[in-house]
Amino acid sequence: MAAELESDDPRTNPTRCHAEMTALDPTLPHLVNVEGAPAPADASPFNARNRLLSLIHYFTSLVENPARDPAPFRELLADNFALHYVDPPVNSFAMLNDWVTGRLASVVASNHMIHDVSFDTVGDGEYLVTVAMESEALFPDGSGIISKNRQSWRVIDDASERFARIAEIRIERDDVRRFDLPETN
Repeated sequence: MAAELESDDPRTNPTRCHAEMTALDPTLPHLVNVEGAPAPADASPFNARNRLLSLIHYFTSLVENPARDPAPFRELLADNFALHYVDPPVNSFAMLNDWVTGRLASVVASNHMIHDVSFDTVGDGEYLVTVAMESEALFPDGSGIISKNRQSWRVIDDASERFARIAEIRIERDDVRRFDLPETN
């Protein structure tokens, strides 16, 4: 499989790129060859947005991954992180392990549909990101939850690292609906 991105407008595509990928793993494709020109220096807002979207995609795919392995989350979290998904917030790797292998493991399947992402630069390599999404979770007993929510992420980005890092996530649930799947005979 190969993807070609072409544009002369640095606001929409600051690089000319050809990528070849191997089969997908449960979360990310494996790139085997990438050829391209470096992005111009004035394309940094474009690059910041792509790095933030990449972080959101990878974090969400790890949450949805049924393997429930806390190890990959480590490279996505800042040293002093706080995930306000539960009370008290997840703010250590021990708590992250318990959250991923406990609470997340109680979900049979989940899906997150991102509807909108916006960000503001608040410092050198620091961003406030707003993510609007709808989340669905199915539990072993056939019950589930559909939630519309808005998440506020504080992100630290060091471009020398593979991903930006999450310092904090806060969530506001706008609409939570519970459901039960009908029994099948």
